[in-house]
Amino acid sequence: MEKKKFLVRVAWWAIAVIVLSGIGKIYEHLSDSLQDKRITKKWNDQVKKLNTDYQSYLSQIASRIGQIPVDPVLRGEIASDVLKKLPVTEVYLWMSDNEGRFVFGAPNNIFDELDKAYERYRSVIESDAYYLDKNDFFRKLVLSHQEIDFNQFELGVIPRSNSEVFSQRFDNLQWRFYRSYRDISYRSPLILELSAPVLNGERQSIGVLYLKVSDRSLVTELERTENDPLLTDIVFPSCQVLLVISLLVLWFLLPSWVYLDARQRNVRNAGKWALLTVVSFGFAWLIYLIARPTELTSFHCPKCEGELNGTRAFCPHCGYDLSNTFCPQCQYPVKPDWQFCPSCRFDLTGKVQIRDDSEESDASAPEGGGGEKES
Repeated sequence: MEKKKFLVRVAWWAIAVIVLSGIGKIYEHLSDSLQDKRITKKWNDQVKKLNTDYQSYLSQIASRIGQIPVDPVLRGEIASDVLKKLPVTEVYLWMSDNEGRFVFGAPNNIFDELDKAYERYRSVIESDAYYLDKNDFFRKLVLSHQEIDFNQFELGVIPRSNSEVFSQRFDNLQWRFYRSYRDISYRSPLILELSAPVLNGERQSIGVLYLKVSDRSLVTELERTENDPLLTDIVFPSCQVLLVISLLVLWFLLPSWVYLDARQRNVRNAGKWALLTVVSFGFAWLIYLIARPTELTSFHCPKCEGELNGTRAFCPHCGYDLSNTFCPQCQYPVKPDWQFCPSCRFDLTGKVQIRDDSEESDASAPEGGGGEKES
């Protein structure tokens, strides 16, 4: 019985930990939800702001060009403006004429390198049809220009081992060029692509001006306003660990309690009931509570369930008064809701005492005998 009481105490502690951990997980979920809403709002506001600002900037630059070739002084001013926005914001601006020929780009060194690579491997690019044209080539690769391995543009790439021959040929044919995997979390920079027509003095189109922006200002701001590291790095992970541990503790406590209780009630196959409780995640425990015998094999205190070991006056464990637990006439263990003792038929309500026929005959015998003797 002491073992069962110990298991019950541990179970209550485990339940308390589960409740507290659950509250922590709920708080984490609400905190993440509120943060996601805040980030989404800031993200949308930043997109609108960048669109407005850079579309105005792009239209202003397009209105100043007016002719091809572009004035070198103006190209220098554009390159200077682009470099001023680093490192929080990366800005790449380039122009193509109506036939798709590259006119200029800023920063100059990046676009010169990409332009040379495109012209050198034009036949390969056009045959693979991975990029639509040179503008698409610039648009997809300009942000990753430092990570591009231009050896991939070669047809005769030598694999590092014979086992890579097939895979290398497949890569050459299908994924020869750099592929970008964009992170969609809020930690990734905000990517913006804009364009504006370039008109000459007669208001006729002479080309298109393209702009690609990678802005990290919002990412930097969000990193400064993240949740408290104590919560995100210690409290929330600890709640998750404690929740799992507490559930595992309860999972093993239930079959242990079922086994001990079944042994006390002399239930056959106590081990099987415990095993069923483990594999059924507690459902067998509910069935056991319904099907188990109501009587224990030994008598226990109705208050603390401690084994009495023959005592009839007071419980040796908790001091509970046992006067109402045993029949006052024959000392047979009785229950509080019983009205008569099942052993001697004593009236437990204290109103009427029922005696059997033998007792009545014994009581009337002396009177009859005395009458005969007196006569």
